[in-house]
Amino acid sequence: MTTTEIRTDLHSRINHLSEAQLKELHHFVDEKFPKQEKTGKKLKKRPFGLRKGSLKYMADDFDAPLEDFKDYMPE
Repeated sequence: MTTTEIRTDLHSRINHLSEAQLKELHHFVDEKFPKQEKTGKKLKKRPFGLRKGSLKYMADDFDAPLEDFKDYMPE
């Protein structure tokens, strides 16, 4: 499915919602994705290296291929 087809399908589904369902959808979207104007808070830009030194342990075989994906790996 292409992006255009997905958008068309989504628009058609939204157009068929009842008024109550549309109100619930708007409430959900506003709750999950608050706009900056509504919160009144400005987002701070996080500096690079903020979490530097926070990694305490990494296994020796971290980069080794996983057994679960053995069938998909080239031989």
